[in-house]
Amino acid sequence: MKQGSLKKIILTSTYVFFLVLLLLHFETVISFFSSIFTAVSPFIYGICIAYVINWIYMFFYRRILVKEKHKKLFSILFAYLLIIIFIVLMVMIVIPQVINSITNIVNKCIVMFPIWREYLNNLFNGSPFDDTITRFTSNWDSYLSTVATPVLNFTKNFAVSMYNWIIGFIVSIYFVLEKEKLLSYCKRILKVSIPEKWYNEIIDASSSFHTVFGQFLKGKLLEAVIVGVICFIGVTCMGLPYTMLISVIISITNIIPFFGPIIGAVPCIIILLVENPLQALYFTIFFSILMVVDANFIGPKVIGNKVGMSSLFMIFSVIFGGSLFGFFGMVLGVPVFAVIYNIITRLVHKGEKKNTIKQAKK
Repeated sequence: MKQGSLKKIILTSTYVFFLVLLLLHFETVISFFSSIFTAVSPFIYGICIAYVINWIYMFFYRRILVKEKHKKLFSILFAYLLIIIFIVLMVMIVIPQVINSITNIVNKCIVMFPIWREYLNNLFNGSPFDDTITRFTSNWDSYLSTVATPVLNFTKNFAVSMYNWIIGFIVSIYFVLEKEKLLSYCKRILKVSIPEKWYNEIIDASSSFHTVFGQFLKGKLLEAVIVGVICFIGVTCMGLPYTMLISVIISITNIIPFFGPIIGAVPCIIILLVENPLQALYFTIFFSILMVVDANFIGPKVIGNKVGMSSLFMIFSVIFGGSLFGFFGMVLGVPVFAVIYNIITRLVHKGEKKNTIKQAKK
């Protein structure tokens, strides 16, 4: 038996053995990796923060006119100072207003529930839906208690997540400072671990991912900020309540491609319906105009065609990513799927080129 064939048999047998072992102890393996992920989550958050802050860092690095040995220090100082100022403004201005708005809405709903209950019971009294409406309105208190449980769980998870984000923020400083050394070290490990052909493919795919993902995410974040600011100005000028809460919801959900504006508009309209149905109508008209402006002017100007995919594939990536990973899956599904799409397209072109060469030789 040839040495190459023996090597393939050993590799295949090892692969099958570990695959069977994984399937037999799947829950144990998942639990093991989950505990590892929990332990290293501050570092994962740190990498994510460093990736975003690196854009600001590079902005200052290219523009600060100081000696080269001081350039990195000043750039990272200005970048993190800008982020800290942004966080302080959020904590002092935005978050208190959002919390106050949510508290007012909850208090108003508690007061309005008996009125709505009586109105619905009188409206459907004697109709075929009478029993259904009565059962529904009589169980509102239990619905509130049901909602309270996930809210408490969210609060607990949010506190743990905040701790990880704070540690990750500190760790991100070292990632930004040492990014060149870390990338070089990772490349060296990769180069000695896999064949050169695979190494080049992985480096090309990583470069493509960085370009598509970075440009798309930067564009969506900038677009979300612009839309949020315009929404805040418009809602304030119309004299609508809960301006900060509505603007934050519209801004955050606008990061999600295609479905984000609708996801953000629905709760805002419901909030205004509780306050005043006419105000909800005004907001709906304003929001529709804002989305037309965003789709035709803001979006194309800020993002352009960074993805290189058809609309059908983009919609699929949003739905698929959201079903697997929720909000973050919907946001990151498009750039991740775009990279996969580009890799597959490149492989198809290579295969077609090889077939063309073979046919030409024949």
